[in-house]
Amino acid sequence: MRILNITNLYPPHFLGGYEVLCEYTSKYLEKRGHEVFILTSRHGVDEPTSEGRIYRRLKLYQPFDRPAGLQRSKRLTTFRHNHTVTRCLLRQLQPDVVFIWSQLRLTAGGAMAAQEANFPVAMTMNDNHLQSFVPPKWGIKLLQLRRCILDNILYPHITIKNLKFDHVTCISEDLKSNLIDLGVPVQKAKVIYQGIPLHRFPMKDNPGILHKPIHLCYVGQLQEWKGVHLAIPALASLLKKNPDGYWLELIGTGDAGYTDRLVSDIKYNNIEKNVHFRGRVPPDQIGKIYRKHDVFLFTSTWEEPFGLTHLEAMASGTPVISTFRGGMKEFLIHEENCLIFNPDQPGHLAEQVGRIVNDDKLRHKIIYNARQTIEQKFSASHYVDHIEKFLEWTIKNHHISSA
Repeated sequence: MRILNITNLYPPHFLGGYEVLCEYTSKYLEKRGHEVFILTSRHGVDEPTSEGRIYRRLKLYQPFDRPAGLQRSKRLTTFRHNHTVTRCLLRQLQPDVVFIWSQLRLTAGGAMAAQEANFPVAMTMNDNHLQSFVPPKWGIKLLQLRRCILDNILYPHITIKNLKFDHVTCISEDLKSNLIDLGVPVQKAKVIYQGIPLHRFPMKDNPGILHKPIHLCYVGQLQEWKGVHLAIPALASLLKKNPDGYWLELIGTGDAGYTDRLVSDIKYNNIEKNVHFRGRVPPDQIGKIYRKHDVFLFTSTWEEPFGLTHLEAMASGTPVISTFRGGMKEFLIHEENCLIFNPDQPGHLAEQVGRIVNDDKLRHKIIYNARQTIEQKFSASHYVDHIEKFLEWTIKNHHISSA
């Protein structure tokens, strides 16, 4: 197949798991003999560029370091630019299928250009970003009526109003259900669980053997909804019982205000020497991070669509202590392949860390069960098998529908 992936961001310029998944899926498909092209934004570069099969020519209507806002006029301008750029590249490449990834701050310009040119279009939904594309429902209140007129009549292109959802995959049943509730018509979507490249995340040597002090880690964005602040009092509580017995590393970047809050909480608890802000780590180095730590903390307080970092830690032999919300409920099993903690219950995270550290039998059981879970259900090759079939089905179904 000749595949054009359209994504808002693409490594090395990325924010999270959506873009990383797009990259390694593209590489896996190339290894299977497919021609894969990437059309993405100019995020991270000064001018439009072409790097082999990677085209950084699209625009974001607002950089990710600034609040999004409605900005209807700016969204429409961005839509038109991206529509034109995509249309021109489609004429040049003539792909067999256009595969849409995250459209956050990108607008649906690329997807609409592909649909209007009658190319087979597939979409993968890995989060609920399309809720910001849903036009408001009609109502009698003045503000709601104004928004409805603007989005449904004057600015329909900044919404999903004219977008077709014939060939869609979601990464979890939970995400699919949430998108439907939010007004995104993905009732026909196939659920394909994401996977990870196992060669990047081999099991650590001597799994279950602990460092002194115990090495805890968090990997992800530093945002309030990620719940990183919950790890600070938990660490302080553990250190009261075992001074100098624990060390926490925070891997990732995020909101400056929230990072300042974390620093303040750390100082308040007088644990500065026990916490290290590592910053962003390249995707090809993240496996080493997991293997160097004893416990992975996943503290998110919102309904996560899935859990890429869970999979990475579980594959690496690093036991996971996690909240239990959203798509992760579809693969986490308490006391079998992880430990679950309640973020609304003070002291529960520290309690679960104590359990995994002090119970050798439980720790080893969780480590080996977690690795088995990933090998059997969540490898990248398993995921790409399903994506490959999904894209082939999209092409076939499109031609049948167009006949």
